[in-house]
Order: sequence, then C-alpha cells, then structure tokens
Amino acid sequence: MSAAGETPFIVFFEDIYNQPAEVGKALLLRLFTFLDIDPADHSEYDALVNDALFNRGQKTSSVLEKVPNIEELRAKLDTLSNGFDKVFIPS
Repeated sequence: MSAAGETPFIVFFEDIYNQPAEVGKALLLRLFTFLDIDPADHSEYDALVNDALFNRGQKTSSVLEKVPNIEELRAKLDTLSNGFDKVFIPS
C-alpha cells in the first residue's frame, strides 16, 4: 500500500478488546486522530466507547453488510496489495 501512496493504520480487534480498558481507549483515540475525528465533537463519546468496550462484540459480518461499496473496496484492496506480502504490522 505504501507503494501506492497509502499509509494504513492497522488495528486488530484483540488490541482493543483484549487489553485493559485504558489501553483499548488509547488505541481508539489514536485511530480517531488518524481518521481526523475529534472526540470532543461527539458529546456521547465516552459513553459510546465504554459501551463498545464493555458491552459489545466484534460482529464483523453485521458491520460489513452496512458498507455500501464493500465489493469495490475489496477489489481495490486486492489491486493495491498485488505483489506485496499479506503481512500487517499493527499501527
């Protein structure tokens, strides 16, 4: 991806959920900063993060079905990753 000018921010589910809550929260904050999302702009940020960390699960399939262009994104990722090892290093 870097050869294509893309800089990924890789987050593994386990890095957020299988850590003490403060470690997961810190990683989420880094992710949101990378995405240029300011938690201060979201009045329920703390409640939503706590709910996600303590009451929710991964549920990947239910999230993916909500991405309107998931097939297009998968195809683009496949194109960008051609010739590269399929090894990710956590951000």
